[in-house]
Amino acid sequence: MAAQDLIAKAEAFLKSKFDEGAYLSAHPDAKAYRLEHSYRIHEFLSAEGFLEKSIGDKKAFVAKKLEGLRRLKDVEMATETANELWRDRIAFYTAFYEKLEAQLSASCGII
Repeated sequence: MAAQDLIAKAEAFLKSKFDEGAYLSAHPDAKAYRLEHSYRIHEFLSAEGFLEKSIGDKKAFVAKKLEGLRRLKDVEMATETANELWRDRIAFYTAFYEKLEAQLSASCGII
């Protein structure tokens, strides 16, 4: 399968998952924003050589990211709107890395 086909397939999957969520169903304008963040995560992980890392190194990498995100969760911004946006972004990335952590743990049980 060509890279463009894989990207289209992944994007369709994400959009279908977005349609299942209560928040994104109520805020359809946020779907494009979430999709953009998904691409950012992919670009970041690619730049970090994540796929080439061993399972142990991947788990350590994810644990370090989660530790940093948890420290940043309660940082206060200047306005309540900024606080809401900050918490939403931190929650998005935390959920992503928690799911990745669970997937890596499940992979260890298979290997």
